[in-house]
Amino acid sequence: MSEVGLRKGKRRGINTVALISKKESKKAELKELYGSSIIGSIYSDFDFKEGEKAYIAIFPKEDGNSVLKEIHEEENRITALFESARESKSFRAELHFDNRGRARNLEKGKSYVFRIFRKHDFFRSYEIKSIPSGKKGKSEPEELGMKRIRAFMKLLSEEELDNKVACDFAAGIKEYLKLILRMNSKIISMNISESILKQVRNFLKSDKAFFIAYDADSEIPLKDNTLDLAICDALLEYIDDPFSFLEKITKKIKKTASLLLLEPIRASKSIENFYPQDMFEFAIYRAMKDKNFKKEKFEKKLSELGFEVKKREKIEFAYDIFGEKNFEQSVALFKHY
Repeated sequence: MSEVGLRKGKRRGINTVALISKKESKKAELKELYGSSIIGSIYSDFDFKEGEKAYIAIFPKEDGNSVLKEIHEEENRITALFESARESKSFRAELHFDNRGRARNLEKGKSYVFRIFRKHDFFRSYEIKSIPSGKKGKSEPEELGMKRIRAFMKLLSEEELDNKVACDFAAGIKEYLKLILRMNSKIISMNISESILKQVRNFLKSDKAFFIAYDADSEIPLKDNTLDLAICDALLEYIDDPFSFLEKITKKIKKTASLLLLEPIRASKSIENFYPQDMFEFAIYRAMKDKNFKKEKFEKKLSELGFEVKKREKIEFAYDIFGEKNFEQSVALFKHY
């Protein structure tokens, strides 16, 4: 068991996502995605509708568009009130955070950038700063990112990939992609963000690497039965319907193909009053609150699609903001029966 530190961005920004549960004129209530709790409200001219997901990014910056007017802490909850820093703009947001994460760094009277995104724009902005770099992973605590990449590399090193076609469905700067290229195989890198694809292109620098922008919640722009290896690394937790996505990718791979999957995180105990303040924490949150987002559910679904687990590499860790609670996650290699 290793302990990984709280992921610290350069500005210790907060990134979260909520559901617009109620919209009246300029005011909207924000509800947690996999539960019934109201986590805040926003008063603004934004054009979101009820039922839409709102991705929220907050980070300190001089001359930001908002000011943290009030902050209150009660038991294990922090309530923060942001208001527009510009007289010409009418904006106000009240958000409730648990006090174990980045919200502990919020400072009354300080200037912040407060932005509300739809999914595509959010991940384009977020992943540019959080994309794994080289052998280290920035989209999660660094030690855990390194262990995850090593687990993928170990399983890949045992595969026969000479003159094959592999697809990374959540492109990133990952050392194991270079391993695939060294095995004389081609790589298709796919991501919702064109900016990330450019970074991966510069990282791989290979005429055997190809790049496609796509939305994993829509259609996959590949022909059926074309892939020898499919990789889903830190992807399923951010997809609306991961089971539908698995159905779609299994149509894209050959009968002799392999599937490498980063499975959901499992906690030793449930965590009360927790809502994510970063996308890595969202992976923990969804695994705890979405009853369908479980390793066993994915294994059952893939079994129905004709796949079985051949090998797993388990990763164990403790995330420091949750004290004694331990977590585990696996990279699994699936093959057709």
